[in-house]
Amino acid sequence: MKRDNITAAIDSIDDNYIAEAAEYRPAPSHRGRLIGIGIAACLAAGIAVGAYALNRNTKPAAADSISSESIPSESKGLLPRPYKAGFSTSESAVIYPWEYLTEAERYSEITFEGRKYRIGTTRRTVEGGALGKSLGSCTGSGYDEYTEQSYTKELEAFEIQGADTALAIAVKNGEGIYAFRSEEYAPPATLGELFEAYGLADKLTLGAFSKDEGYTSKDSFTLTVSKALTDKLVEFTDAKLLPTDTVDRTGMKCLTFRADCPELGIFNKALTVTEGGQLLTNCFEWGYVYEIGKERAAELITLAEQHSEPGEPPSSDIIGGKVTEMGDGYIKLDDSVLCEDESDGKVFTLMTEDPWIKRCIEFSVRPKAGDIVAVYYDGEIGDDLIIKGAYELTKAQIGDGGLYINE
Repeated sequence: MKRDNITAAIDSIDDNYIAEAAEYRPAPSHRGRLIGIGIAACLAAGIAVGAYALNRNTKPAAADSISSESIPSESKGLLPRPYKAGFSTSESAVIYPWEYLTEAERYSEITFEGRKYRIGTTRRTVEGGALGKSLGSCTGSGYDEYTEQSYTKELEAFEIQGADTALAIAVKNGEGIYAFRSEEYAPPATLGELFEAYGLADKLTLGAFSKDEGYTSKDSFTLTVSKALTDKLVEFTDAKLLPTDTVDRTGMKCLTFRADCPELGIFNKALTVTEGGQLLTNCFEWGYVYEIGKERAAELITLAEQHSEPGEPPSSDIIGGKVTEMGDGYIKLDDSVLCEDESDGKVFTLMTEDPWIKRCIEFSVRPKAGDIVAVYYDGEIGDDLIIKGAYELTKAQIGDGGLYINE
C-alpha cells in the first residue's frame, strides 16, 4: 500500500482535551512508520472504556539536538489559543519512501534474545541517566512499502535502569537512543507488579490534571505535588487488573492526570482515578485498568485537590486555520476562522523547507491558498509567530464542532 492513510482509531475531542478511544493494541507490522499514541500536550477528558489513544505520525527527537528538557510541555505565551471548539481527528499515517525516513522510522522493530520489541510510540529519546549496561547487539527490522523490500540492521541494546529487560530495553538507533517495549501483551496482574516491572516508583511523574464528571471534562488544575501522589500509588501493590469493559464512569467524579516517564520514552499519556475506585492508564501502549478501591481513590483525589491550583488547559500541539499565503519556503496560516472572536486570530508562519514538513507537502498535502489545514508540532511558538518543531501538515475541515482532521 503506497501513500495511503491508515486509520486505526477515531478520537473525539472536547475543547483542548483529547479523549481517547476504546482499547487499542498496536498490531504487529513490518512497516517502518511512526505512530504516536497519547494525549499530545493535552489531558484526556472523556475516556471510552479505559484506554485512550490519539494515533498519528510523531517526530522522533535526535539525542544531540532535542531532549525532553528542551521541548516544553506547552508552547510559550500564545497558547492555548481561544478556539471556540476543539479538534476531532483520526490517524494520519502516510507511508513515505525509505530515503525520507529517519533511522528510528526505518527500524522501528527489533529482535533481542528471541523476543520482539517495538519502539515507544512517542518516539522521544531515552535520557542518558536512565541507561544501564550494554546488552550487546540486537537486530532491527524495516520494510520499504514502495519497493516492497525488507531490511535488517545490527543495533546496540541497553538496559533501562529499574526495568525488566523482558518488557523494555533501550536501543541506539541512528542519532538517538530510544525505548523499545515488548510486543507481547501481558499486563502485570497487580499495580505493584506493574510498578516493579518498569521501576516506576522513581520514574513516573504526574502533572496537571482535569476534573471530570463522567466522561466530560469540567475544570483544569496545576498539580504541585507529583511525588506525593506517586508515592501513594506505590502503596497500592495489591490492586488487581480488570478487564477494560468493566469501566463505567457515568455520573462519577474523576481526575485525569498527565503522565510522563522520560526514561521509558513515555510523554503526555494519561492516568485517571475514578471515585468508583478504578485507576486507568494508557502509559504502556494498551489500556490498563486496576481496581484500587473507593477509599484509596478518595485519598488520591483529596491529595490532588488539596495540592493544586486552578490552571489553564494544557495547550494543544495542533495549530489550525486557513492558508492565506504560500511563498518561497513558507506558508502563512490564519487561525481566525477557529476563534470564538475572530479578532483574536493570528497569522502564523510555517517553514516548509524543514524536512518533516517538506516531505508532507511532497507526498500527501500540497496545500493552496484558501485551504484549511492543521499543523502538529512539538516545539514552541514565540512572539514571531513562527511554528517551531513542526513535524506534520495535514488538510482539515471546519464544522460546527471545530476543526476536523481527515483520515
